[in-house]
Amino acid sequence: MSSSNKSKTPHSFLEEEKEFKGAYSKEVFQVLYWAYLPYFKRSILWILLGWIGRVFLMSNTRIMGLWIDSLYQLEKIPALFRSWTSQDYFKALLVCSVVGYFLTLCFRLAFSRLSVKAISSIYDEVTLRVSRFPMSFFDRTPVGRVVTRFSSDYGNMFRMFGGPLSEFLGIIFDLLAVFAILAQAHILGIAFYIALLLLNLFVYSLNKKRIRSARRDQSRRRSPSVAHFAETVQGAAVIRVFGKTPSFLARFEFLDSDFIKAKLKSTQVQVLYAAQMMCSTYGVAFLSGTLGLWLLSRSLISAGELSAIMILLNLAGGSFQMFFDWMAQIEEAFVGVERMNEYLRLPLEAEAKVPATSRFPTHHLKESLTIEDSRIAFMSDSNSASLKISDLHFRYSQNLPWVLKGIELDVKAGERIGIIGRTGAGKTSLFQALQFNYPVEKGTILWSDKKLSIHDTRSLFAVIPQDPMLLNATVRENLILGLSSVDGVKIPTDKILLDCLDSVGLNHWLAGQSNPLNVMIEEKGRNLSAGERQLFVMARMSLMKRKVVLMDEATSSIDPQTEEKLVQAMKVIFDKRTQLIIAHRLSTIEHCHRIAWIQNGQIEMFDTPERVLKKFKS
Repeated sequence: MSSSNKSKTPHSFLEEEKEFKGAYSKEVFQVLYWAYLPYFKRSILWILLGWIGRVFLMSNTRIMGLWIDSLYQLEKIPALFRSWTSQDYFKALLVCSVVGYFLTLCFRLAFSRLSVKAISSIYDEVTLRVSRFPMSFFDRTPVGRVVTRFSSDYGNMFRMFGGPLSEFLGIIFDLLAVFAILAQAHILGIAFYIALLLLNLFVYSLNKKRIRSARRDQSRRRSPSVAHFAETVQGAAVIRVFGKTPSFLARFEFLDSDFIKAKLKSTQVQVLYAAQMMCSTYGVAFLSGTLGLWLLSRSLISAGELSAIMILLNLAGGSFQMFFDWMAQIEEAFVGVERMNEYLRLPLEAEAKVPATSRFPTHHLKESLTIEDSRIAFMSDSNSASLKISDLHFRYSQNLPWVLKGIELDVKAGERIGIIGRTGAGKTSLFQALQFNYPVEKGTILWSDKKLSIHDTRSLFAVIPQDPMLLNATVRENLILGLSSVDGVKIPTDKILLDCLDSVGLNHWLAGQSNPLNVMIEEKGRNLSAGERQLFVMARMSLMKRKVVLMDEATSSIDPQTEEKLVQAMKVIFDKRTQLIIAHRLSTIEHCHRIAWIQNGQIEMFDTPERVLKKFKS
C-alpha cells in the first residue's frame, strides 16, 4: 500500500486485540489433542511406566513402617512379611529405590521429548496459516502483537506443556501412589487424604476465575509495549533526527507500566492463592497428627502405621500444594494456547491453502500434492505473458474509498511498460492488485488471455521492490532464495552464480575474496550500498525464469551511475520478458516501449515515451 493511501487510513482501522473471557472453548483442548495425537500411544506407554516408577518409590514409606513394626510390634505385621529379616527389608528398599528412580528418569526424559515435539507443532501450524493471511490482516494488526503471539504466548505455552508437563504428571503419580499405599495402610490415612483433597480443591475453585482473568489480562497488555518497542527500533534514526526520543520513551514507559501493573496483579493473585493452599495443608497436617497420637495412645494404631501415614500425608500435602500451584501455571499455558488458537482459525487470503503436510484439520483447504506441476506447465509456455486489464476497481478495504477506478490496460507479451504518476496516484496500488495482495472486487485481469488463480498469477512475477529483501546469510543463499520447482530450474553452479553477479556489475564488490559466494551479507544488506542491494536483487531475479518483471521505485534511492547500470542490466537480462516499471525518475523509463500515466486512480494517458513524457512535464 502506498504511503499516501495509508496516511488516509483512520486510526480505528487498527483492530483492538481480542479479549478472552469465561471458560476456555473446546477449540483450545482440540488444539492440544491435535498436537499430541501422533505421540498418543508412546505417551501412554511412558506415562504408565512413570506411574509404576512412582509406586515403587512411594512403597519405600510403607516398607519402612513395616520394618519399624517388625522390631517392636510383630503382631501388627501382615503374615506375608513376618518372616522377613532386616536384611530383607533393606533389599526391598534398595530394589524399590533403584527401579523407581530408573523408571521415573526414563519417563521424564522420554515424555518431555514427545511433549516438546507436540507443542512445537502448534507453533509450526500457526506459522503456516499466518504466512497465508490476507495483507489486510497485517495492515490492521501491529507487528508487536504478532511477535507477542510467537514469543511470549508461545513461551508461556511451551513452559508448561513442554518438558515441565512430565513434572506435573509426576505429581499426579505421587498423589495416586500415596492414595493406593494409604488405602493399604490404614483407613485414617484415606480419610485425611480425602479431606486434604477436598479442601485444596475448594481453595482452587475460589481462586480459579481470578487467576484466569489476571493471566489473560497480563498477556493482553504485553503486546502494546512490544509493538511500540519494535516500531521505535525500526524508526530509531528518524526519531533521533527529529528529536522525538523523549515522547517515544514516555509512550513506552506508559505501556510498560500498564503491563507491569497487570503482571503485579497476577503475581498478587498467585501469592494469595499459594498462602491459602499452605494454610489448608498445615491445618490438615495438624489435625491428622493430633488424632493419630490420640489413637496411638489407645493402641488403635501402631507406631509404624502412624509413621507411614504421617509421612505419606506430608508428601500428599506438599504434592497437593504443588499440584494446584501447577494448575495455576496451566492457566497461563492455556491462555497461550487460546491466543495461538485464534490465529490458527482465522481465514486465509482468497484461494490460499495450507500445505498438504499440515496435520491440524482446521476448516482451511489443503494444497494438492501436484499443485507445483500445474504451475510449471503454465510457466513453460513462453518467456513472457501479455496483460489485459478491464474496468479494474481496487481498494484496500471495503470501508475505504476506491484507489483505482476503471483501469483499462493492454500490454503485449515482452513489452517494457513504464508507469508514472504523482504521489498517491495509484501506481503501487496497481502492483498490489496485479499480485492479488488485496481482493480485487471489480474488473478482470487476464494474463495471456487467461484468468489465473492467485497462486498461478504470483508464479509469473519476478519482483524488484523499492526496499529489497536480503537475509543475514551467504551470497549464495541469498541468490538462490527465490528458486523453486515453479521455475523449473535446478540449483545453479558456482560459475553460473558468479556470472550472474558479473552481469549486473557486482564483480567489484566481491573482488579479492577467496570464496566470494560464501561471503556473509548482513541483515537487510547493511554491508551493501543502496544501489548494490538493488543490483543484487536483480541478479537474484535473473535466475528465476519468470515471465513478468515488476520493478517498484527501484531507482528512487540510488545514484545516476548505478541507475544507468540497473537500466542497462534490465534491457539485457530481462530481454523478451514483460516488464512493468514504476519510477519517479523519468530517466529510468525512457527506454520503455510505452508509458502509462496514472492520475487520481485512472489512466490519464497510455502511449509512447515521447508523447506521454512531453505532456506529463507540461
